[in-house]
Formats: sequence, C-alpha cells, structure tokens
Amino acid sequence: MANEPETPVAAWAAEPAVPSLVDRYFTRWYKADVKGKPCEDHCILQHSNRICVITLAGSHPVLQSGKAIKSISYQISTNCSRLQNKVSGKFKRGAQFLTELAPLCKIYCSDGEEFTISSLTL
Repeated sequence: MANEPETPVAAWAAEPAVPSLVDRYFTRWYKADVKGKPCEDHCILQHSNRICVITLAGSHPVLQSGKAIKSISYQISTNCSRLQNKVSGKFKRGAQFLTELAPLCKIYCSDGEEFTISSLTL
C-alpha cells in the first residue's frame, strides 16, 4: 500500500501553481489614500521595460463594496480627452505629459458615486 504509484490527479495537484502573467512580468507597487481620500488605494504594475499600468488596489471602495460600474470617462475636461491622444514616432510625438496626481479617468458607479483615477509617481 505504501509503495503504490501516485495517480495522475495526485501528481498534478502536487505541482506548484504557474504564476500569472502579472505575477511573472510585473512588480506591484501600492499607493494608499490617493489625494488624501481614505481607502482610495491604487496599484501600480511596473513591467521590466519600465512601463507602468495603473489599476485599482483590492482595498479600493469600487472593488471592496462590489459596486456596479455604470461608465468610465476619459474626458477630463472640455479640452482634454485621454482617448483622443495620437502618439507617433520614436520619441512619442504628441503624447500628453502627465504631472503627479493628474486625472486619468473617472469611474461612475450605478449608485451615483464617482471616483477619479489619477496618475502616480513611484
């Protein structure tokens, strides 16, 4: 009994889990209470090529409360839309320059609450 070969299912369960794409290629950085608003935490995913992706941290009210997202707007002001940005060339001509805490988008929830997602620095 003790020397029975392992079943394929038991052998598969013993193997370590494969890391996700995010776990494999990105470093996670967290910024708590962005703009002084409690619990509005963001997660910055930094790729090995130094490009960053800003996401909501698991402690953000949108994710914690399970709020339904009605819409996401990238129209920051009447003259500034993050979607209308046209970038070209090796030096990324036409790119929008961002300052720390510049608004990236607004998330509108079905209960009427609004959250602004801002750019961050590491």
